[in-house]
Amino acid sequence: MKNNRKRVVCILITLCMTLSLIPATSFAAPLSTPELYAWKLYYLELFQGTVSGVNTPVFELESPLNRIQALVMVIRIMGLEKEALAYDGENNFTDTPAWAWQYAAYAYKTGLTTGINPEGTLFGPDRVVTCQEFTVFLLRALGYSEADGDFEYAGALRKAVEISLYSEAELNLLSSGNYVRGKAVASMTSALMTSLKGTDTLLIYSLMEKGIVTEERADDFVEVISEVGRYEYEDE
Repeated sequence: MKNNRKRVVCILITLCMTLSLIPATSFAAPLSTPELYAWKLYYLELFQGTVSGVNTPVFELESPLNRIQALVMVIRIMGLEKEALAYDGENNFTDTPAWAWQYAAYAYKTGLTTGINPEGTLFGPDRVVTCQEFTVFLLRALGYSEADGDFEYAGALRKAVEISLYSEAELNLLSSGNYVRGKAVASMTSALMTSLKGTDTLLIYSLMEKGIVTEERADDFVEVISEVGRYEYEDE
């Protein structure tokens, strides 16, 4: 009985903390699925807004996403941001902005990206990221590799369906129209709910094991996302 009471109290505390992060204006209408995903990722400290407001971040979920922003977002959901920022090795890319130098250098070193030219010297940081490119980042984050024969770049989206990163319906929604920040947030949420290659461990729980997120927050994330169900999105 005491354990049940403790669990109820923990759930209520978690709910109150989450709601305190959401601005009052958000309750004028129900949160869309991407908005809910964004807030849950923000609560896990795995996603940031484009500009921090006085009381709340600005997510700009309808805005396009460039390749360097996409790369940083994926590094964050892998729980590797601190490691990336501490990296002081060479940067193979000659076109990355100063603020993202370490992210790009670290991502190249670890195989998260190989760039956009055969020599691996160009990353194309300002180029708008596509659903396929972002999905390739996520597949690599989950431990899959082209070098190991797990998938081919051209077949990345089909591989995502094969490993249940996306459902067929989600793939159709994500790959149609512009791939905006809201869609990237949905893709990241799906990745956190997907098992790492060759294991039964969800990415979110691997972050828990590394001490990146707490068990309470990981469990809350899984429970809420499981209840919300699959991604729903409508292009303007």
